[in-house]
Amino acid sequence: MLSSVTHLSYIVGDLSSSSTLVLIDEAVATSKEAHDIIRKITADHDVTLKVISAGEHIKTIEYAEQFLDDLQKSGKVFTGMMAIGGGTLINLANYAAYRMASDNGASPRYYVVPTTILALADVAYGSKGNLNADGVKHRVRTYHDPDRIIVSPEIFSTLPVDEIKRGLAECLKHALLQDYAYPDLPRNWVSLSTISMLMKDKKPDVGLVTIQAFNTMLAKAEILRADKSERTWVGGLLSYGHLHAHALE
Repeated sequence: MLSSVTHLSYIVGDLSSSSTLVLIDEAVATSKEAHDIIRKITADHDVTLKVISAGEHIKTIEYAEQFLDDLQKSGKVFTGMMAIGGGTLINLANYAAYRMASDNGASPRYYVVPTTILALADVAYGSKGNLNADGVKHRVRTYHDPDRIIVSPEIFSTLPVDEIKRGLAECLKHALLQDYAYPDLPRNWVSLSTISMLMKDKKPDVGLVTIQAFNTMLAKAEILRADKSERTWVGGLLSYGHLHAHALE
């Protein structure tokens, strides 16, 4: 785990001998913070940058297969991949990393830079390439863990209040469901402070929010270590609320 983009020098060395594919969400591609990441990655490295307009439309098996087909036609074999974006882009990247490992017989070095609080809390270590197919939400599931997750408070500080609160709500849900997962932290480590921040109109403290989202990610990781495919009651905690929500959606 890396705490900030200021530590990117540690991974640039990993990518120096790689042909690296970088996927970035169009919504953040023009930000100074994202440019700092891209500049450090691309300097003197073999990098292919793809800017993607993210959203639910890219979280389909049809889009993912077309995306991979286009990559194959380029004739390049990528030995490294980085996803910079929110949940839908990370889902696409997870599926792509899984397929690249399967098709090429070797797993690419895979890095994730979540650009929303919700993506850090809910998707960064989810390992799953959840894709929609035949009108069914998350019908296709593949599993591929990232080698590193880069946490960027610099990017989070640019998020609007509503986007930060969406991520906080996810943290609160898992604090209530999984308080047993944080034995070394105060029992109200998320619940009380998160409720307070959710009720206020002003922008929450980004540093505190980042810590809460990071801890939520760690809690989910504990569940995935016990039940990666979510087939038991333990993994079922991660599906809380999804069944009816997806049906309504």
